[in-house]
Amino acid sequence: MRVNFVSVIVLSFIPYIESFKAPHVLKWEASPFGFEGGPYNKTALNNFINDLEIYRDIFDEICLVSYILLDPITLPPNVSGLQIGNNTDKVIEALQTKDWEVSALIGSGWHNYDIAYFRYYFSSPRFLQDLVPEVEKYGYKGLNFDFEPQNCDTVSPPCSLKDTAQFAKFLTNLKKELDNAWLLNITVSVDTSQSFINKDYNLNGSKADIFYSMDTYYEPNITQLNESIYFHINTVGLNRYGLGICPGCANFTKRDAKEIMNIASELCIANLGVWGLPTEDWIKPIADWRNYLIDNCYL
Repeated sequence: MRVNFVSVIVLSFIPYIESFKAPHVLKWEASPFGFEGGPYNKTALNNFINDLEIYRDIFDEICLVSYILLDPITLPPNVSGLQIGNNTDKVIEALQTKDWEVSALIGSGWHNYDIAYFRYYFSSPRFLQDLVPEVEKYGYKGLNFDFEPQNCDTVSPPCSLKDTAQFAKFLTNLKKELDNAWLLNITVSVDTSQSFINKDYNLNGSKADIFYSMDTYYEPNITQLNESIYFHINTVGLNRYGLGICPGCANFTKRDAKEIMNIASELCIANLGVWGLPTEDWIKPIADWRNYLIDNCYL
């Protein structure tokens, strides 16, 4: 087994962790009917389900881009603004019929990259309360939040730690709402590092279950990736850290894929988030990572 300086440092605190989690791969997916949903197309849905079946031994959970957040300025009274994509319910049903665990991605996308959206939704009691019945209605395994405002530096007032604190409070309050509804096993996860408001070193005080680091998407430099992973693990803890990878987002080589998954194995990183279907270069390294964790890390 290859060992590097980061592995030695991180592994030094592993004995103090009660137990490791089983390896788990979350796969982000857009609806086959379009990012906002769209007209029902049986052929497109069947192709979508069949394409995923090839990866049955790799993915554990499909996180579907599921909801549109309506413009708060034009929102009618007593409406939460949470709107499921057109025919997305049919995609959820098809996935669950094939025994996939399904979670919902909620957040940035389409037109709503304005911090004003998120300032509204972070502080909206109705939005918070309406998430719980959605979990119950569709049988979600979890809720994943991907908020990426693009105008943090140009808006007035600019994004600040106040926004991040409001985001963290929202995540914590959501966990409380789920617990109060006896939905104790629902995972609340957040994608981090894409904007000022979602840096995990500011959100780590929240009660979110998993923090998926997205800055690993574009980092084939193994030394820098090592340093980044160590930083995130040291921030949120090993069992709450998720390694985000995107095989189609960067010019990763076969060696890069193997090196990245070797790091995940050495550090006993159990949570993996994947955007894009893995190429052949990634399939064996991910399988080797899973087997390594089961044999050496999972207690």
